Amino acid sequence: ERNPHLCDGASGRNSGVICTGVDAAPGSLERALIRDSISRVREFCEDHNVPKRECGSFVCLWPWDEDEEEVRAVDCDEKKVENEYEFGDDGEGVNKKLRLILRDSHIAGDADAAYLDSEAVATLEPSLSTKCKGAVHIPGEIVVDPWLFPLAMATHS
Repeated sequence: ERNPHLCDGASGRNSGVICTGVDAAPGSLERALIRDSISRVREFCEDHNVPKRECGSFVCLWPWDEDEEEVRAVDCDEKKVENEYEFGDDGEGVNKKLRLILRDSHIAGDADAAYLDSEAVATLEPSLSTKCKGAVHIPGEIVVDPWLFPLAMATHS
């Protein structure tokens, strides 16, 4: 924590989502540390009575995302990604960005990550905007209280 008071900086300005590392670069130290820490976070929460919600997360595709031409650079052949991550009978209708996110999720160790079409997303999250065109569901992610978690860590350190 950069500031002199707990939760007065990064620790107090987080979403509470304990992610599985899909956003970190493949092969990076950041991804390795995130992957290692998620199991420890679960254990810490149980040992110290910190509530957690194992709800997973969605990486959603919105209409304005489809208009963007740039796709995050990844170390792979895009044709291989398209062939490896086919959906349905012909793979049509699944945005390249979601294919890459699903691929990265699997590489990061989230073997249960899956593509959901807009209908499946609406069934699981009926309050989400109907403009969602589909999503990658990452079931391994958990949510903790963004204030209670750092306080518990400080208390038990």
